[in-house]
Amino acid sequence: MLIESDKSQHMLAFVVLTLLFFLAYPAVRWFWVLAALASLGALIEFVQAVPTLHRDGDIGDWYADLAAIALTIALCVAIRRFARREQAG
Repeated sequence: MLIESDKSQHMLAFVVLTLLFFLAYPAVRWFWVLAALASLGALIEFVQAVPTLHRDGDIGDWYADLAAIALTIALCVAIRRFARREQAG
């Protein structure tokens, strides 16, 4: 696999999810994107912690998710602001 680190895989997945969220719902404010995707990441880790699934929930994975979401939101918001300035000027 191209990306071997578990944390890198989580980050890549949530970068893609955040970008898709912004593209699919351009009018949604960044806070709701963060809340929705952070909740999804927490839910994934919570479900993985269920013993009968034989998986391990890891708070570090959720932190990686949050970092990816926050960085991608910051980039998307900056691009939106730049595009609005270009349209206005």
